[in-house]
Amino acid sequence: MRRLVSLASFLLLSLTAGIFSPAEAGAPEPQIGLGEVHVLPFGMMEHVRDSQATVPMQVQLYNQGELYVQLQSLQVFNADHQLLSRVELQNESLPGDGGMMADAYYLMEKLDPEFSHRWKHRIFIPLEERPELTPEEASILQRRLLDTVAEVKRDGGEQMHNVRFEVDLASVFGSNPSVGDEQLMLVELDYYNPEGELSRASTSHTIQLLAPYLPPPSSWTARMNGSSRSSGAWYAGDFHVHNCRDEATNGCPDCDAEALNTTGSFSNADLKPQFQALGLDFFSTTTHSYCINNISEFDAVKAESENLDEAGFRILCGTELTTREAGSQSGSDPYFDAQCLLVFHGGIAHYGGHNITSRKPGGEDGWLGYCLDPMMHAVNQAKRVNEEGGFMIANHPGGNMISNNSVAMFKGIEGGMTVACEVWNADNTLEHMSPAHKSWWISRLLEGKFTFPASGSDTHDAAHEFGSTHVWINGTFDDAAVGTSMREGTLYLSNGPFLSVSLADNHGHRKEMGGVIFASRSLQHDYPVTVEAPYNVGTDVGTLRVYRGGTGDSSETLLREFQNVTGQGTLQVLSSIPNPNHQRRGVWYRTEFESSGNPQKSAYSSIIIVALR
Repeated sequence: MRRLVSLASFLLLSLTAGIFSPAEAGAPEPQIGLGEVHVLPFGMMEHVRDSQATVPMQVQLYNQGELYVQLQSLQVFNADHQLLSRVELQNESLPGDGGMMADAYYLMEKLDPEFSHRWKHRIFIPLEERPELTPEEASILQRRLLDTVAEVKRDGGEQMHNVRFEVDLASVFGSNPSVGDEQLMLVELDYYNPEGELSRASTSHTIQLLAPYLPPPSSWTARMNGSSRSSGAWYAGDFHVHNCRDEATNGCPDCDAEALNTTGSFSNADLKPQFQALGLDFFSTTTHSYCINNISEFDAVKAESENLDEAGFRILCGTELTTREAGSQSGSDPYFDAQCLLVFHGGIAHYGGHNITSRKPGGEDGWLGYCLDPMMHAVNQAKRVNEEGGFMIANHPGGNMISNNSVAMFKGIEGGMTVACEVWNADNTLEHMSPAHKSWWISRLLEGKFTFPASGSDTHDAAHEFGSTHVWINGTFDDAAVGTSMREGTLYLSNGPFLSVSLADNHGHRKEMGGVIFASRSLQHDYPVTVEAPYNVGTDVGTLRVYRGGTGDSSETLLREFQNVTGQGTLQVLSSIPNPNHQRRGVWYRTEFESSGNPQKSAYSSIIIVALR
């Protein structure tokens, strides 16, 4: 049923822009205008590193009016108004919904972005102005939102039309682009309004050219000559990527349980050139387990991953697994745990299962499908993934949405279970590398549950910039090699800089980033070591920190903070392996860098573990 709605702070940009403007939170709710057609930039890339690539993008055409319009053509132009792409729409009818979907988009922006994935392309409320909601307020809005989306789906979602097109980035950036260049793109839609008059809606969009990922410093490269790492290379990737199988509408097929994902419809074949343009070398396709309904659907995902593989780019076959939590709970998830408590009397958590070869149960497609059996405990899922030669990553474990609240049953590499913890989720900016995820990871290390850090964009639309996981591959670059690097911890997270960590003693022993050093408890008390931090941050200026932690301690120890770090080199900190005791079963060392620039560049090393036995 079509209906009129009121939206908070629903203002329109100029007719030239043809898109809703951000609104101030808490403003009154005026009536929206009728008969308006909008071009929404969902599916437009914001950053690239390869200015010569050709990438697919898309916009969403939305009719908030009451009557049908007839779509004619969509044109994409560069800043000089040169035509980049044109799509003939063959007089297709686009019905209006009286603002129903606009209401849904507004509600999405009021809710926590971890829940709605509304980090980018916000229409109403700037991210920094999103109101803080109580769990009760959020639950009410969530209920309204889900009801609205359900109504849209019953109508077939006909008021939204995703239009895909190809963009030649060389025509956008020109022949001699410079790092940091921002170029304007204009998307124009021609259509006939209900009165039969030729009309136009448009939106503008900027895309920025980023610098390549920085290589290791020359001192690190020289030291690696003749070692096991002399013939290898670093590869950047994304361990958390959703595609059109995770869409409530315009999916491949639709997934009703993903009620809030209504904007993207990219296949893995579309995402591959986007990630290549961002400078990445691989990604893991991680469709929600409750969106893969049977074995044949999983087999299709697996075949697709294999068919898209090539020598210089890999797509790992994976799934984002919805698991049942077991054991006592620490903290709570006010949204999903509350819902699923009524279904099976327990919380749920998300894990990435990567390099897997068979379907893993984890909910069902449908209303509250992420709560439904068959669903396995995380420990059992990890066993199945590991048996297939795959590996598990705890996804966004410390947030407010499908977080990992059952810590008693959690096991890391010490238990042969979970390899890594996603400490950087969602976005490029440091604010979106949730401190809660990082804190959760550190807390588990202090408990002796060892995992390496990992990251994932968690995109549900176009590929976007974030702190990629960089893995060391010594030999053939393939899916298995990526898994080996993850299990060995030879990795770092970064949106640009290079950062590592190594440990050396006074007897010529050295350990590079990742892996475990086994040491006797009879080791000299406060055994002296030198912690080294090889870095390359380019022209950025920032702070480099060196940490040591020990199981049973209350917190990590900040060994040294270096300020105004720039360029490349290796910093050293004299430290020690602290006295062993009955609680301290292990010690770790790690480094991190945070720039003071805008945008903020950051890097986080993996850990070196000293196991005391």
